[in-house]
Amino acid sequence: MSTEPAVSTERAGVEEIPPSGQLVAITDAGRRPPLYCLHPISGSAFVYAGLARSLGPDQPVSGFDAPGLDDGREPIGRFDELCALYTEELLRTAPAASYRLLGWSMGGTLAFDIAQRLVAAGARVPSLILIDASVPEIWPLPAEPEMIAMFLSDLLQLSGISAPGLDRALAAMAPEVPPEVAFAEIERLGGLPEEIEADFLLERYRVFRAHLGGMYRHRIDRPYDGALISIRAAASEPESMRWDTVAKAVTEHVLPGDHHSIWQGQSFASLVRLVRESLDAAGEDR
Repeated sequence: MSTEPAVSTERAGVEEIPPSGQLVAITDAGRRPPLYCLHPISGSAFVYAGLARSLGPDQPVSGFDAPGLDDGREPIGRFDELCALYTEELLRTAPAASYRLLGWSMGGTLAFDIAQRLVAAGARVPSLILIDASVPEIWPLPAEPEMIAMFLSDLLQLSGISAPGLDRALAAMAPEVPPEVAFAEIERLGGLPEEIEADFLLERYRVFRAHLGGMYRHRIDRPYDGALISIRAAASEPESMRWDTVAKAVTEHVLPGDHHSIWQGQSFASLVRLVRESLDAAGEDR
């Protein structure tokens, strides 16, 4: 579960992503074949802005903003529907003989499924990179307060914002309170930084909750015949990221840190290098 790493939200030299709910350019300059990035559970493609900048001015990078993210549409809670939508969008707006795909967290699972769909449509996927992404399993959906706590904790980690009063506000929240009441009450109790408002949280939580429900109902039903690279954080559970159980050729790399901190410091530099090496190995075939 994740939204966006704080290290990747810097905007210098990177185009602003419009709230379009479709395939959007993060950086569109450069002669190399583009890298397509699949959003994590937050639904925001801007998580990859730092990576796009670090890959250099010659590497175009695009991503998807999920339906429901600032566009007034209903979030999509069916994983297969979301993957089908993104695959259709790729084939329609960026027709090519080959595609390079990358995804962090839930985005890795999206990238895996979309790679299968693209291959089935006759395309090649010479580079498929999954970053700290778990192999999906069927799980019961957590209770609402637990999901709200997961969402808020992750949002704050990703934004790099401290909220020392959040735990106290969450503890005071009634078990069956609906999300719109919960966020207003957490705001009233001082559990949120001043720059984050309850209405904003509710909008983003609806996307988060729809995606979480889709992930918890999704299972891979056929193995992937192609090759993929799995980049795992050392602190993450290795058994949950056994992509070799569903793919025939997996190269795994382990970076120091946890799910979020691998987007910082030396681990981030290593991550960029691994992504660049994979793209170089994929060649210039479009």
